[in-house]
Amino acid sequence: SCAPGHLDALLAAAGSLAVPAYVAGQVTDGERLSIEVSGTRLVWPLTTLRSVYFDAIPRRMRRDDAQPQAGA
Repeated sequence: SCAPGHLDALLAAAGSLAVPAYVAGQVTDGERLSIEVSGTRLVWPLTTLRSVYFDAIPRRMRRDDAQPQAGA
């Protein structure tokens, strides 16, 4: 990623090294992540994404099947 003012230089540098690069999105002040893929817009509230990310390990540790299996 890069600051918007450095985008052209970054794309040029990547191109000169034959490294694929493209603009995948833009950081905004919004309250949700919005991605468009093949004409389909996917939207998630940032509060939900934060919860999924920060609670993933504790949530997994609380599950009964999180215990190591014999022979595993």
